[in-house]
Amino acid sequence: MGLDIQVTSEDYLGSEDRRWLGTRLGTDQLRSITLDASAFSSYHVTEFGGVPSGTALAKLGSGLYAPYDTADVGVLGVCVGLLFTKTKLGNGTGTDLATAGDVGAALYWMGVVKTAFLPQFTGGNLGELDAAGITDLSNFIRFE
Repeated sequence: MGLDIQVTSEDYLGSEDRRWLGTRLGTDQLRSITLDASAFSSYHVTEFGGVPSGTALAKLGSGLYAPYDTADVGVLGVCVGLLFTKTKLGNGTGTDLATAGDVGAALYWMGVVKTAFLPQFTGGNLGELDAAGITDLSNFIRFE
């Protein structure tokens, strides 16, 4: 096994909007997760340049994470945390999400959250936190 010193480039996703964080509590307890790129809509990628921090997530049976969906009666209807960092999926245009590889990310699952600053998705509510999602997280996150 050798050291890979190959030159790579990465697009800058812009500044983070983490006003939804009520305190630093929990930012040292993030969980390393993998997002299922095919579960996200192109709206998430094109409107925000990547899936924005604060997006509500659910855990799939495969162990991958997808946007929380309150309308789903299965696993997508159980919110397990919030995406901590804006994350680029696929080529960044939203056209290749069905074939894009899974992407590593960080899950915020405990602390204090200011709900007024969480992302709102006018192109659909996938990933948007609602009252049921708040109930799912209420043992670990205090909402203000």
